[in-house]
Amino acid sequence: ADDTMPVAEVIRRLREVGEPITLFGETGRERWLRLRQLQMSGNFDILIEQGRNDFADELRRNIEESERKAALENKEHTEEERKLKEQQELEVKRAELEQLSEQVKDKDSFKRDEDYIEAALKRVLKAWEISLDARPAAERASAAGRHAQAFFLQTRNFVLPLFEALQEQALSMAILAPLHIIVDNVLEREY
Repeated sequence: ADDTMPVAEVIRRLREVGEPITLFGETGRERWLRLRQLQMSGNFDILIEQGRNDFADELRRNIEESERKAALENKEHTEEERKLKEQQELEVKRAELEQLSEQVKDKDSFKRDEDYIEAALKRVLKAWEISLDARPAAERASAAGRHAQAFFLQTRNFVLPLFEALQEQALSMAILAPLHIIVDNVLEREY
């Protein structure tokens, strides 16, 4: 790189904006010049925002939400009340899962493939959510537990555009037919 900036700093800044660290055949000086060009383009702050890690953001939000919830519940409820409330919420989710499961069992009752696929995917997401919520509080609060919860929330958010496309019947048969097969296999646990 250049004498004005260490190589490690150039790499760090390129990572920060989501740029490749080194382009094919690029020298250290060319890398530094590319970084300078990005910085002088006036869009560097926008690039930093675009280069953010969605998963890390979701994990951070999940931790903050868990801490906020825990603080609020500690003020309002005893341990027994909190466990009872969690159990009630889990039972409601299990009832929703049962309803979705019954609905999905009769594939022929759906007028459109899109409705069947959407219901089946919602059932899978609900089952995943229940399995996460059913874990002991200590496991949910652990780093691995928070990571699993953040992964679930990120997945749920990423699947929303698919649900919208299914509702709007915006998927071509080239996508819909394989998706139908995938959903059938997932429901049969044939991964």
